[in-house]
Amino acid sequence: MCSNSLFDLYQAREVFGSTMHGPRSVWVKHSKSHNKGRAINLLRPSECRMADEVLQFLRVFRLKTTLQACTRDPVFVDYKKFGFLADIFNSTQFWKCLFAIIQALYPVYRILRIADTMVGGMDKLYYYVTQTDRLLEPGMKNVMKMFFDSKMPHMELSKLKLTKADREWLKRKSLLSIY
Repeated sequence: MCSNSLFDLYQAREVFGSTMHGPRSVWVKHSKSHNKGRAINLLRPSECRMADEVLQFLRVFRLKTTLQACTRDPVFVDYKKFGFLADIFNSTQFWKCLFAIIQALYPVYRILRIADTMVGGMDKLYYYVTQTDRLLEPGMKNVMKMFFDSKMPHMELSKLKLTKADREWLKRKSLLSIY
């Protein structure tokens, strides 16, 4: 998940959820129009809860139409310093990659959320562990294929900081063929 586009999700939360009046008012207007009169915000991951980053990805994917409408709004377009968000949220490849990440990590997300609750659930835990064993490797192959696609916005492969051990593991799993 080293893509600059995915790191820009944190910046999007800062732009649309901050005290800057212009982007925030555009967000509230479009969020209310797309969510039956309720303004739904992007999530801020918390360090005390498990899997909040994946939960943030789920929320961003749910708010896809709102984000696209905001980045096309004339008021938002006037803020030229946030133009990088428009490139990302209007890219179909970004949404395909985000969906692939969510799909690959969903069983792991469920395991972490079960561990975060105070309710017993060994049957659910067993189910999601077997799902993770079955789905994680093919899901990660799909993510890596989309991640290294040239159509992904703001991709700079030279900035990936992979250790030698990471490269060897990815080569063994046939996930990384360009290094």
